[in-house]
Amino acid sequence: MNARDYQQAAIDSTFEKWNEHRHLIGVMGTGGGKTKIFSEIVSRVHPSRSLILANRDELVWQIVESLRRHGIEAEIEKAELRASGSLFNRAPVVVATPQTLYGNKDARLKRMTATEFDYLIIDEAHFFVSEAYLRVVKHFQEGNPNLKTLAVTATPNRADNQSLKKIVEAVAFNVPVQELIGNGWLVPIQAAEVPIKNYQLTTT
Repeated sequence: MNARDYQQAAIDSTFEKWNEHRHLIGVMGTGGGKTKIFSEIVSRVHPSRSLILANRDELVWQIVESLRRHGIEAEIEKAELRASGSLFNRAPVVVATPQTLYGNKDARLKRMTATEFDYLIIDEAHFFVSEAYLRVVKHFQEGNPNLKTLAVTATPNRADNQSLKKIVEAVAFNVPVQELIGNGWLVPIQAAEVPIKNYQLTTT
């Protein structure tokens, strides 16, 4: 699966910026392929261990499938699913929901030592400055001085003015949706409002 030119540039920029900063953010418009970008990054650093955080179940399964297409079999830490935690049988990539990790008084989070992972990928990063989600991120970032983070989002500016600087230090890449449309990678959707007159609900 070949990366598009802007995706390849984003991947290369991430590795370059990691030489200077530990915790990065990547901004890309919806539909630009953020999952493909970090899946490629995870496949490149394999067998170094990566933890991927996603806040919704459907994203977890999308990520697992994307990684599979890149030749990586990831394990899931979510609800009744548990990733292999044995010292001699650890999953190289774990995809988890923060809700699972901080649930039950951080029970599963405490089971994962901060130094277990070399890379932390955060999908939909704009959600991760909430108190509970932030606690999960800080567990790994503050407990592992060698950890490298890539947090990706299409919407870095939050309505409540909470800053993503709590979890990132520098920008790895920034590809706005207007650029994707302008270069022909995305097609804007146009909608028209059609008035409905003299509509009556009938029942039988």
